Amino acid sequence: MSRGWTKRGSPWAFKGVSFELVDLTGDGILDIWVDHAEGVAVISFQNGEFKEVCSAYTSHKADLPEYIDLNNDGIYEIKIPDSISIDGPTAAYLPWMSLYEWDGNTYVLNNERFYTENDDFFIQLLEQYIFWRHFTKNEVYHFHMGLVYYYRGNVPMARELLQWVVGDTEKQDYIQAAESILDKLPPQ
Repeated sequence: MSRGWTKRGSPWAFKGVSFELVDLTGDGILDIWVDHAEGVAVISFQNGEFKEVCSAYTSHKADLPEYIDLNNDGIYEIKIPDSISIDGPTAAYLPWMSLYEWDGNTYVLNNERFYTENDDFFIQLLEQYIFWRHFTKNEVYHFHMGLVYYYRGNVPMARELLQWVVGDTEKQDYIQAAESILDKLPPQ
């Protein structure tokens, strides 16, 4: 008997929500993967009780959150698709991916590792940046590219892009975030 439509097609599926039992944490105990229309949650049985160890939302409806063992260590990472919202008449929604890793207790965001090691995604991001920056003067592209270069250890490029954000935008949240990263960079 079908319980309703779901993207995953799991037998434990309701409209817009599905459940899957899988050992994500590598401890031999099945965890509950809850996939819903807005994101994902992971519930783990730890110390005699159920505990939510991951809850993440996505605004990118074309792709689904997924778990994947990136380093083949028996512990899964969680990929949450998202997009960078760009303002303007020729706005683009640049794909973005957040990566959560198991720290032994909960899933924590670790985009630094993902953007440092994933060359294919970096190339796609760079191609979009080069194309769209000619059409719009946008601090969002500059900030995210500066962040990726910071993750990758390319200090000169990170500094150049983030200084542009600080000097050429009026959006205080981007200025503050760029300044906090610039403060972490080694002196020139």
